[in-house]
Amino acid sequence: MASTQQSSLKILTKYKPKLVRWLSKDFQVILQNVQSEELVDDRAYQRLKSTALPEDACIDLLDTLMNRGEGASSAFLQLLKDPEVHDAYNEKLKEWILSLELSPPAGQTTPQKANTSHSVAGQTTPQSTNISLSVAGQTTPQSTNISHSVPDLKLFFKENRAALVSSVRNVGPIMDDLQSITGVIHDEKAASIHADPTSYLSVRSILDAVTSSKAREALFNALLKHEAGVMDDLLHG
Repeated sequence: MASTQQSSLKILTKYKPKLVRWLSKDFQVILQNVQSEELVDDRAYQRLKSTALPEDACIDLLDTLMNRGEGASSAFLQLLKDPEVHDAYNEKLKEWILSLELSPPAGQTTPQKANTSHSVAGQTTPQSTNISLSVAGQTTPQSTNISHSVPDLKLFFKENRAALVSSVRNVGPIMDDLQSITGVIHDEKAASIHADPTSYLSVRSILDAVTSSKAREALFNALLKHEAGVMDDLLHG
């Protein structure tokens, strides 16, 4: 995998959904290490430690580091290169972090993807310029240059829950699409979702609400329409 120069802050921003998905599997490992390296102060450590859901804590940690700027972002990526840290997680994190040619904080690096075909649920999907996305036997034209096939949406939403919660922000348009389809989300539940104070809570409520195959398909299509970048990353990143 090739690398070109880019700031550590931009790397964290770009790969935040994946990092949330990977690191939330065992958040205590990374939390103890960032405290040991003094990347967070005692107040932030106690806040992160007391956060109930690991994906929420991971989002908070990454936001804290990015808010501190390039130095903290670079130090965090260097920490992930430590075998004692990345060996605690899955191979995808290890392969990704080892592919980065990190420089000292003043330098700039980031990875680039080298292959042009992607596999989703065992299927390899080549790049092209005018293709479509298929869900449960239906074809939906999209303004993207990648074709995706996701036959098991229940598994997709389960495996990518943390990444979706951390990344999806266009809740209003997504809810408009879902409410336009009869039987997907009831009015009372929709009102409750609209009342959630943050997009994190709204997305979590939406994921909890889509329990039928019809609802999952509707949400998948709405995400492709309103969060194309997030979905493109999840489907073939």
